Amino acid sequence: MPGADWSRHKVICFESDDWGCCCWTPSPAALQRVVAIREVREHFDRRRLWRWVDGSLETPEHVTALCDFLERFTGADGRPAVFTPCYIMGNPDFERIAAGGMAEYSDLLIDGAVPSAWELGDFIAPAREGIMRGVWRPEYHARLHHTQPYLWLETVREGHPEAAPLFEEQIFQQSGMRPEYQDMDEATQRDWVEGGMSSFERAFGYLPECAINCDASELTERIWWEWGVRTRLNRFPDEGVFGPSPFTEMTYLRRNVRLEPLGIDDEYTASGFTGAWRELQQAWASGQPAIVSTHRKNYVSFVAEQQRQGYLQLELLLIGIAESYPDAVYLTSAEIGQLHRTGVSALAWPDEIVCRNYTRETRSIALPLPEGREIVSAVDLPSGEEVTVGEEDGSPMLVAPEGDFAVRLRPQ
Repeated sequence: MPGADWSRHKVICFESDDWGCCCWTPSPAALQRVVAIREVREHFDRRRLWRWVDGSLETPEHVTALCDFLERFTGADGRPAVFTPCYIMGNPDFERIAAGGMAEYSDLLIDGAVPSAWELGDFIAPAREGIMRGVWRPEYHARLHHTQPYLWLETVREGHPEAAPLFEEQIFQQSGMRPEYQDMDEATQRDWVEGGMSSFERAFGYLPECAINCDASELTERIWWEWGVRTRLNRFPDEGVFGPSPFTEMTYLRRNVRLEPLGIDDEYTASGFTGAWRELQQAWASGQPAIVSTHRKNYVSFVAEQQRQGYLQLELLLIGIAESYPDAVYLTSAEIGQLHRTGVSALAWPDEIVCRNYTRETRSIALPLPEGREIVSAVDLPSGEEVTVGEEDGSPMLVAPEGDFAVRLRPQ
């Protein structure tokens, strides 16, 4: 079955890591307290964390503002620019760990709570609203950000010099990276992944189709596959942006554009707007989709100028696309993975299924109709002309030529 003909479609995808993560510091006051401690400063030096430490957990206002911003820009199919935010699903339950004498690890999953020092409001509700608006499509990052929970707790118990003051401020980035799945046997990994995936489904209403984590082992990937993950993000095939997994039938998708100013003016960083614009053009010139890396830190920071730079340089990129490439479209990571494998995609949103056929032949596209929804109509994007939905073996199908389509839904 032929895959997508990317040379005929200018596609851009924004992948953004670390959402939901209680990482770095919970408040400006906490940051001020910990950087006054020599051992913590040395730790930040060793880990090269200074460009990150003044970021924090997103507030509801942060998510709403970014969704509002994305909605200002539309692609050739009439749909808005969209982020694929990759979520961390759990954070240490510092108070419970301390109450138990540091003997056992316990965490808080973000569909229920975050550590008390990080409580900044319900950031899940605006994420779900962003899904409704078609500008926010969460995928899975980890249960604990680049940290093996049990080994991390050992470093706290062992009294590493930066561990006590950081733990007191409810900060878990300590003592060097401990890969999340290190030394976990199969039963432990299955239990650990189940908790993260279940939290994801409760938070966003569906299971993820994509996952990203350089800590994942062959076993992790196989477990992800069983949960329905079909595309592993930012893996590195021999060439290009796509490659097959050696362990599963999963697609590997590499990022080939970096929009990571992290608060630095474009003139002084290789990963700001200018670099991203050049890499985006190179991707399209080589007949590949442009897969952009742009972390949460660019849009969530205690330093107003850093946040301003993140929005400014994203805006420059989006304006450049609108002015120079009006035929470009914004896709999610899940759509790109599907298109690579089969040449077509069908992604269910709350009130519609967006279908794409990027081959040169008419294709039948199976429609993943959500439970409790029925089909109202189907239209070609962006012309708005109606197209026909058929049926095959009792299941709804869209028979479509090359192009972009939307199947409108309503509650039954």
